[in-house]
Amino acid sequence: MVHQEAADSCIRMLGKRRRIDTHRATGDDNQLPKYARDYLEAVANANSIPTADFERDVTGLLTRAGVFSQGILLFRSLFVADAGERYFECGQCSRVHLHNSGGICSGCLMPLRAPLIAGVDDAGQEADYYRWLAVDAGPIFRLNCAEMTGQTDKLLARDRQRLFQNITVGNEVSVTDNIDLLSVTTTMEAGVDIGSLLAVMMANMPPMRFNYQQRVGRAGRRGAVLSLALTLCRGRSHDDYYFQRQSALPLIRRHRSTSIRTGSKSYGAFLRRKCCGGYSQSYACSRAQLATACMANLGLPPHGTCRPTIRLPATRLETWRASLLNGSGATGR
Repeated sequence: MVHQEAADSCIRMLGKRRRIDTHRATGDDNQLPKYARDYLEAVANANSIPTADFERDVTGLLTRAGVFSQGILLFRSLFVADAGERYFECGQCSRVHLHNSGGICSGCLMPLRAPLIAGVDDAGQEADYYRWLAVDAGPIFRLNCAEMTGQTDKLLARDRQRLFQNITVGNEVSVTDNIDLLSVTTTMEAGVDIGSLLAVMMANMPPMRFNYQQRVGRAGRRGAVLSLALTLCRGRSHDDYYFQRQSALPLIRRHRSTSIRTGSKSYGAFLRRKCCGGYSQSYACSRAQLATACMANLGLPPHGTCRPTIRLPATRLETWRASLLNGSGATGR
């Protein structure tokens, strides 16, 4: 019984880490990974079984069952077992096991507590998210997802954009082929019109104001009266700045617009007056960082950082300013 429980937990651990042939996992060693061997060692110690013998027996059990070969699981030989009335919950990490797991939690390797009876011992407890999904979330709905990045084939990217707009052609079936959620990189930031798109979710705070406006602008087009933009801030200084100062979000603040011809002499005077004067003497700026400095001197929120450097010689500084104005692309480093 202990060997079977340990084998089942090893299957769970390998599957959670996608060590399975359906996820392009490869292996050239029939030995279990170290995290699985550590678990087997804990089970063996808890049940007074020699560790080497126990590991060999469990590995042999998995291999003979046809579910384990060359370090990965074989999907065709796996099956889903019905849950019984009893379950075991770890007191350390709260991981739930549908069997005793050899008395050891497969997550944190701590001893499991006494079994609980479903619907009795947990009566009155607040349901967790997955239980809520299974019982109270309402009718099942589909969520067909696809990604589109700079590495996506151009023809495939066009097909995905089309299916995202619920347009099928040829042998495509709308029920199965249409895309509900499209995960994209900055390739979708500008120049792509999804049409009836109503919601955009950003995984981080965009670096600059125009990036934010371009990404948010993908939704609410073609006369839509309502659109939603959700920004998830990561644990970085740039994201944290705007999370703590939501009133400073680029789209909320109104800024004075300035129209300048880049080819005119006034443009060079504008740059020297607004940002180059006194700023670039203590910082070396790329073209984007120069724009950041310009925004800061105009009272606009800066989006990015410039790294300190040594004071530039006057002749080199003038050469760098000229290269920026004529578009040669020098960075002045």
